Amino acid sequence: MLKKKKRKKTLLKVEVPDREETWRDGGMEEYSDKMEDKEKNDIKEFLKKNPDNFRGSRGSVYIYPNEGGKCVIKKAIGASAGRAEVARESLRNEINVLNELEKIRNSYTKHNCSDRLIDFCSSKYTYFRYRLDSWVEDIIILQYKGDSLEYYLKHNKLEDKNEIYKGLSAAIKCFHSMGFIHRDLKPGNILILNSVPILIDFGSTASIALKTLEKVKYRSDGTKYYLAPWINGVSGIYDNMLLFLVGTFCDTWSMLLIMTEIYKGSNLY
Repeated sequence: MLKKKKRKKTLLKVEVPDREETWRDGGMEEYSDKMEDKEKNDIKEFLKKNPDNFRGSRGSVYIYPNEGGKCVIKKAIGASAGRAEVARESLRNEINVLNELEKIRNSYTKHNCSDRLIDFCSSKYTYFRYRLDSWVEDIIILQYKGDSLEYYLKHNKLEDKNEIYKGLSAAIKCFHSMGFIHRDLKPGNILILNSVPILIDFGSTASIALKTLEKVKYRSDGTKYYLAPWINGVSGIYDNMLLFLVGTFCDTWSMLLIMTEIYKGSNLY
C-alpha cells in the first residue's frame, strides 16, 4: 500500500522590497518623487546642521519647521550602528503601512479614526532617500502632533484619564478593524493632542494586506515591559487569521498595561 506523502507546511512569505539595485555604482533611486529638489535639499541641509530632538534604538527624530507649521522627520540610524539594517527595514515597513492606510482612510467609514493614526506630514512631504558620502539615508516625514503619553506620565500632566482610555481603546479597535496589528504599543508610541490619543511608529506593524502576519510569531519587535507573555507559544501557528487574532490579543495586553500605568502612576513591573 502506497503511503501518502505528508504536505510540507510553508511559512507565509514576507515580501521585502529588493533594494540592492538602487545601491550599486553610486546610483540612488529616491522613493518619493512628489517633492521638488529644492525641498529635498532644504531637508538635507537641516539634518546636517541640527541635532536630533530624540534618539531611539532604530533612528533619530527631528522637529522640522515647515511652511504650514511643523513636521516630524524620522531618520534610520547610520552605518556605524550595529542595528542599521534592522532600522532600515523598520522604516521601510512604516512607509508601506502608511501607504496602505492612505488607500483605506478615505473609503473606510465603519470607524472614522483618521485623527487617531499618524500620517505623512502632507501629500507632498512623505518620504525619500538620498546618498550621503558612502552611506544611504532613509527618511520619513510625518505630522507633528505634540507630546507623547510617556512625556505626560513622566511630568504628571494627564488631566482626563477616562477620555484617554476611551480614545485609546477606539484607536486600537479601529486599527485592528482595518487589518493592522501594531505590535509595539507603549506610552512612547502614543501622542496626546487635546486629550485625543494618536498611534504612531508603525515600524513593527503587521498587516493582512501587506502579508506580514508572520511577524506576529516573533518577540524581536516591541518593548519587553509591554509584550504579551504568551507570544513565544505561537511559533507553530500557520493560519493567517489565527495569527491576526493572536496579534490583536497582544495589542490588547499592551493597552491594559498602559492603562494600568496611567491609573496607577507606575509600570506594572
